[in-house]
Amino acid sequence: MATRKNGNGRGSLTRSDSGVWIAWYTDASGTRRKRSTKVKTKGDAQRILERWIVEVQRIREGLVDPEALQRKRELERPLREHVREYFENFQTTPRSEGSIRVKRHGLRKLFRHTRRLLEREPTLADLKPDLVRRAMKREHDSGLSARSCNGIRKEAVAFGNWLTQEGRADLAGFGKRVPKFDEALDRRRERRVLADAELGRLFAVAAANGRTL
Repeated sequence: MATRKNGNGRGSLTRSDSGVWIAWYTDASGTRRKRSTKVKTKGDAQRILERWIVEVQRIREGLVDPEALQRKRELERPLREHVREYFENFQTTPRSEGSIRVKRHGLRKLFRHTRRLLEREPTLADLKPDLVRRAMKREHDSGLSARSCNGIRKEAVAFGNWLTQEGRADLAGFGKRVPKFDEALDRRRERRVLADAELGRLFAVAAANGRTL
């Protein structure tokens, strides 16, 4: 069980079974808050709690816009947390399994390159057009087609639109700042019309597998 440490009127700290310190304090609306400091050192946890208490006081005094403060907090959170919540959102706005799979694949590629480019765990503040362009270029240089790179861009833009709608970041116009690759200059497969004989074989195989038109 976690051990509760007594506060001094400026919040209190609880040490969880995993060793992470949990802060307890009253926010600007008068609601008792429980919030993880995400650190295991009491001194660091105490400094984090004191910073949050100062924020509450500044909000009460009208010196800080609570909405602006919340956006700042969102920008500081790891990008992977926002991605997880992005896909949790589809539980209430259902998408096909295929669509979800494509989205996961595109964002996974994007964030893999993001980590490599930054050499650290990215936060939401790192999600910028230049970073997406650089990630797309790395994929293209490694052999990915222009069409597939544009697929990564598409999922990044959709994710950015969701973040903007949720008020987590201001990424309006994000897509306009991430240009597409010219797929006509990097065509990997030439499409053509099926010949009559090919179309007949296609229908025959479909009928044999219970897929008759």
